[in-house]
Amino acid sequence: MALSLGLVLSGGIAKGAYQIGFLKALSENKSFDVTAVSAASIGTLNSYAFCAGKIGLAEDIWRSVSGCSVSGLYLKYLKGKEIYSLVDMVRADDDVISAPLYTVCWIPPQPRARYYLINEKPVDGIVEYLKASVTVAPIMEPLTINGKYHFDGAIIDNVPLLPLKHYRPDLIISLQFDRFDYAYRSFTPPCPVLYVDLQDGHRLMDSFSLGGNAVDRMISYGYEVGDYTLTLIEKRADDRERLHLLIDMMNCGQKKGRLSGDMVVRKINRICQKLK
Repeated sequence: MALSLGLVLSGGIAKGAYQIGFLKALSENKSFDVTAVSAASIGTLNSYAFCAGKIGLAEDIWRSVSGCSVSGLYLKYLKGKEIYSLVDMVRADDDVISAPLYTVCWIPPQPRARYYLINEKPVDGIVEYLKASVTVAPIMEPLTINGKYHFDGAIIDNVPLLPLKHYRPDLIISLQFDRFDYAYRSFTPPCPVLYVDLQDGHRLMDSFSLGGNAVDRMISYGYEVGDYTLTLIEKRADDRERLHLLIDMMNCGQKKGRLSGDMVVRKINRICQKLK
């Protein structure tokens, strides 16, 4: 019997390439059944590709932008809104989304996250919310949906566990880019959560760098981590006590609070939590 998984994918701009590698490994492993997904920012586009059975297309798209400089990423894909074209490339009207898929947005000025179930939206609505999820403040102008300004919600909640609270998977895997346990959230997860620091070292510039072989390196590393992690879990799937012990041991290696490339985002998240 397949182990049911909930997935959480955080934002990280260019570091989303790591997630593609992990999701590729997951798509090749038939021992897992993904029952719900929640994502922020670029993680939303990667999650959509995965849930629509298009992880191969997503990988091709990521490799097509390989070599883009920091200034190119900023000026072309963010300031120039070329990132919206990536949404149009990965989405099609006849896509079938295999699991409940949530994204998080921010409607200023209130400092709180808004969670949206993509599956509930009509075709045009799906496009709007996918684009809103990668509308980075303050670099980009807000995207107007139903008369309200929407921005990427990663600035408020970059590890959106909350939408999964009503689901009952056997395990939630949180693909993030820091060594931090987000258990401080104001709810108890419905099952064990494995926090995976999905980056090779603590590379601040990975968020902005697509130059050289960065994309190939990140996809390869994400795949290796995914294959290794999923294999460990698979071997313990029939013994939940051993599985939970494994999750605890792996989470203990997170080294809470350690300096990382997403330290600034994490601090903003915590400030916003206190302002609610």
